[in-house]
Amino acid sequence: MDKQKEVRYIRVSSGGQNIARQEREGIETFTDWCSGAIPLNERPAGIKLMQAIEAGQISTVYVHSSDRLGRNVIDILETVEKLAALGVCVVSEKEGLRTLGPDGTINSTARMVLGVMASMAQFERELLKERQREGIQRAKESGRYVLNG
Repeated sequence: MDKQKEVRYIRVSSGGQNIARQEREGIETFTDWCSGAIPLNERPAGIKLMQAIEAGQISTVYVHSSDRLGRNVIDILETVEKLAALGVCVVSEKEGLRTLGPDGTINSTARMVLGVMASMAQFERELLKERQREGIQRAKESGRYVLNG
């Protein structure tokens, strides 16, 4: 493989989800069907991607959006920092961000924007779980709640 190889990383939560909006023609793709709560380096395709990166075979990783890399701020930022340290630029198309500048140094603006966006995604997920717990509690109180399984 060529050192300057550009690849795409795709993650969807379940096998039933369509990956078409994240795909692009003519670029090698690493695809995971798993929860974003699983760290990138523990996902099957994520492991292969990291192995190729650590072997010096990849220069750029394209993602549809930064939340494809992880579900929480710490995980996303740690992944971006690790890739930057290995000289790999992450390009998040939805947000229009490149994590490395032309000189190969971390793009501070991209780091800040990713942090804010990842915080918002984590906040949204926590609100969703809170609403879910409240709904379950109301259903229990009214006798309508039945455990699955």
